[in-house]
Formats: sequence, structure tokens, C-alpha cells
Amino acid sequence: MNSNNFPNSGNRTKALLEYFNIYPISSTDPHHLGYLMIPNVLFKYLNRLEIGGMQSSLAILLMNLIARDYQKQGLSYPSHSQLSEDMGTSINNIERGLRKLREMGLIEVEPRVINSNVKSNQYTWRGFTRKLRALLIADGIIKE
Repeated sequence: MNSNNFPNSGNRTKALLEYFNIYPISSTDPHHLGYLMIPNVLFKYLNRLEIGGMQSSLAILLMNLIARDYQKQGLSYPSHSQLSEDMGTSINNIERGLRKLREMGLIEVEPRVINSNVKSNQYTWRGFTRKLRALLIADGIIKE
């Protein structure tokens, strides 16, 4: 990878996602289910991010959050029940996983308020992109 091409924008999450071509693909066609392109480098670093091996459900949960970033802004709003249904696990497991990702500093969670009412949570993954970027710099894959 050419490290000189790494975007140096104020929105690090969006820049890192764009650099690695991580885009949720969607369509107005109801028959098109969409897909998420995930570069191999993410899988290479899962263990060093402490979400590989026996913690792989955390990686899947994180990818689910990223996959729901349809506007490519580095945030998403899925409900716990939607994540539970999509991942085939209990809401309690989703809540534990989100809590663990938050404790690890990989995601941030804030209430999503619309018209003074809390509608859902807003998830961002700036911590994940910062940590991944630091590993890529340390390994000489990209430059600061």
C-alpha cells in the first residue's frame, strides 16, 4: 500500500474506511441485499486488536456496526434487537459485546436524540480506526 495516499482529513474514521475501501453497498432495489467489502488487513490484525480467536463474535459485532454506516459518516444506529436478530444471538449477548467493545475503546456509544426523545444509540468506531491505524504505522504499512 502506498502510505502517501492515506487521506489526512479531520474525519479519521471516514478517511480510514475510504482508504481500505470499506463501504456498505446498498441499493433501492429490494432484491439487492448489499454487501460489505472488508480488506484482509482487518483479519490480519484482529488478534492484535484483541477481538480475534475466542473473541471473534466481537469482531462480527463491530463489522455489523460498520456495515450499517450507509452514509459513510463513521456512525450507525442499529437497535439491540436488530443486531440480535441479524447475528442470531440474544439481546443480552449483544449488550455484553457492545459493553466489551466500549471498554476496549473500540467504539463509542451515545444516545441518539430526536425531538428531545432518545430513539436509539449512536455508535462510532473512532477508537477502532485509531488503534488499527497505529498498528499499521508501527508495522510500516502506512506512514503517519
